[in-house]
Amino acid sequence: MFKLLLILLAYCASVVFPAPPFSEDHPTEITSSHQTQSQVFSLPDEKPCTWDDSFGEVDCGTFTITFGDGSLLGWKLYTTLRLPNFSTHFDLNCSNLGDVWTTAPSAPGLPYIISIHGGNGCISTNFWWEAWDNLWIKYANQWVDVASDERCTSVYWNGKGRRCVIETKPADPAPKSEVEVGGATVRG
Repeated sequence: MFKLLLILLAYCASVVFPAPPFSEDHPTEITSSHQTQSQVFSLPDEKPCTWDDSFGEVDCGTFTITFGDGSLLGWKLYTTLRLPNFSTHFDLNCSNLGDVWTTAPSAPGLPYIISIHGGNGCISTNFWWEAWDNLWIKYANQWVDVASDERCTSVYWNGKGRRCVIETKPADPAPKSEVEVGGATVRG
């Protein structure tokens, strides 16, 4: 019994107080910054950078635009722009039955202008809340069709809202001269 207790204590001590590392585990020579960076990024415990826009975690290199207010009627023209540590609300310009572009308020950290074509985002009734057609977001070279783009999902308890996650600094930010959006040619 005593021998079993000693073995158990020795095991616990080895787990709680591991042996000091060998000098081969910690070289004394200075490594280049490239080697140090590759070692830092390969750590298995490291988590990617994310932030919470109140609908869930998104990557740090993105911002979100949410359409709708979550109410029973689902006022879709109510729009929210969110970045880490920044949020602003504005309404879509719904003149001409939503066939106009709204410029979103400027936001810190966004190098380009956000333009939103209201389309069916201007129809805010309980019967048409699923129709998001012709609601488009233009940001740098990114064109987002809110109704069908995979970056956009339904939100709110009643599903009467739409959230789009958009890259803040796209790799090729120059807009194309003409882009086909929703069956119409739009010049960038």
